[in-house]
Amino acid sequence: HNGQQGIELAVNDIFDVILLNLNYHDIDGLEVYEKIKHNADVTPPILMLTARDQFEDKSAGFRHRSDDYLTLPFDLRATLQMSRVI
Repeated sequence: HNGQQGIELAVNDIFDVILLNLNYHDIDGLEVYEKIKHNADVTPPILMLTARDQFEDKSAGFRHRSDDYLTLPFDLRATLQMSRVI
């Protein structure tokens, strides 16, 4: 799938949580995040999942008000527990 499709799904449907990959070929993941936040009637917690593991990348994610920023590889069990908390 691509970033534009992710935006359309997030804006037109309701989800409990969104796991957002930041690496799309058609649009930057931070831009996807901003479009979801500005256009969705209901915005669930958004967890950014990415291979971008430098401090500057993480800082950019949190400046965008991400609910969490997870770098790959990640433990799916921990991610599921975190999504229940937020």
